[in-house]
Amino acid sequence: MKKPLSMMIIALMLLLGFGSAFATGPTGLIGTDDLGNPNDPNKNERANACFEGGTMAGKCDSEWAWTCGWYLIRYEAGIFSRAVFPDTCAILLPSPIWSAPTWPPAGCYYSPAYDLYLFWDGNQTQPPPLDLTWDGTCATPPHTGVGGFFLVSTANATDAAALCATYGYPFIDEISSAIDTGAWPIYRCQIP
Repeated sequence: MKKPLSMMIIALMLLLGFGSAFATGPTGLIGTDDLGNPNDPNKNERANACFEGGTMAGKCDSEWAWTCGWYLIRYEAGIFSRAVFPDTCAILLPSPIWSAPTWPPAGCYYSPAYDLYLFWDGNQTQPPPLDLTWDGTCATPPHTGVGGFFLVSTANATDAAALCATYGYPFIDEISSAIDTGAWPIYRCQIP
């Protein structure tokens, strides 16, 4: 007789435990505000990360913290985006996740002085090879500019010389000292 009674007590405790877990709602927020209302920004305009169950609970001892807590709980619930979060509270946000830089599509981009041809090799983690021609209209085909040069960006001069040879042009020199690329050095291949 003792065994079924203990099983019923365990089942009742589990049921109550699951019930309280599901009572937090879809946002996963728990606790109440200072008036006993749920600390859920979807249900309560006064919800704040500083109240019970919020990520700043027990840590808010200034007007700044309470103001930022109001925004933070809405950010965490997906109601507010990073764009509407006040700059004065931004320190509370997780670091943004940055994506790798992308380059414009292959093609010719011109200015009054020169043309810039970008060539894609499928590797978007470094600058694409490019070619300069001098008519400023993109009418001159790439690799034909007299006295021009073809720019490549690689990890070192040996790789640059090999890439210049791939396109059929001799390696000249590194020019990235004049241009701060912030990444790979830039080298020139001579166009005869």
